[in-house]
Amino acid sequence: MIYQIAVFGSGQYNFKNDSIAFDVGKEIAQRGHILVSGGLGGIMKNSCKGAKEYGGLTMGILPGKNFADSNSYLDIKILTNMQEGRNYITGLSCHGCIIIGGSEGTLVEAKVVYDGRGPVVAISG
Repeated sequence: MIYQIAVFGSGQYNFKNDSIAFDVGKEIAQRGHILVSGGLGGIMKNSCKGAKEYGGLTMGILPGKNFADSNSYLDIKILTNMQEGRNYITGLSCHGCIIIGGSEGTLVEAKVVYDGRGPVVAISG
């Protein structure tokens, strides 16, 4: 079975966490699964970059209404025009998630997954 695995975390640059995100994206791709993210920068961008460099498929659930407002490693871009409200959609669009850093948006996404969607894994960096 192919799973949609989300990677949640900060949209801000952080060398250590971004490196971890790249490796997580790589592992998701190498195992033949689809990476889901919020489609922006930081953890989202670097996990997608890792997935793409290893032949994976990536999907971004975007907060705005413009395709250009996304990272360059997305295959599928879903526009919501819901800003932070899109965190619920992101959480519902995966079978499980991996958290790397992050803040309140990350917690909302993870809670949606935790409340019956699937496993939540947190990586401490």
